[in-house]
Amino acid sequence: MERLSVTVTGKRVLVAGIGLMLMIATGGAAVGAQTPAADPLKFTSSQPMILGFQVKADKTKEWEEYWAGLRALCAKSESADIKALGESLSKIVKVDQPFDMQGTATALYLFMLDAPSTVLSYQPVPLLFTDPAGFKAGQEGSKLTRPDADALFAKFTASFHSVGMIWKISKVGG
Repeated sequence: MERLSVTVTGKRVLVAGIGLMLMIATGGAAVGAQTPAADPLKFTSSQPMILGFQVKADKTKEWEEYWAGLRALCAKSESADIKALGESLSKIVKVDQPFDMQGTATALYLFMLDAPSTVLSYQPVPLLFTDPAGFKAGQEGSKLTRPDADALFAKFTASFHSVGMIWKISKVGG
């Protein structure tokens, strides 16, 4: 992974992750509602964007192993949509300064998505387990076993703290 040094001033806007944390904690099930919450990591536009994730500072190894494992799975997939999602994950950087999130030491990872998937979610539960266009781990016809997907997902859940930001971006100049 590349490293990126930045200076952060003012308050960091880190609120969007609550919905994602609830989805992860409940395996994607709606919490106290009949209709499922919208997936904040399934995009309707392929406009370039930057995703920021807060990761537990002592679990960065697991975080990096999750994304490396996911990219490897995507590269081996026969699905063009899954391959494209994996290719969109080629620009991941870690901010070279510690952050404190309500008493928890975190690291900030930025994902520069030049062409985000509009077919699949970047959220691991649908991607690995439930989305009919995803890996469908352990289901009939899937090449990804449930134990392998569970082991990969465990790395994500051990390290994930919150989604820090989702920024749509535009190229400036020539």
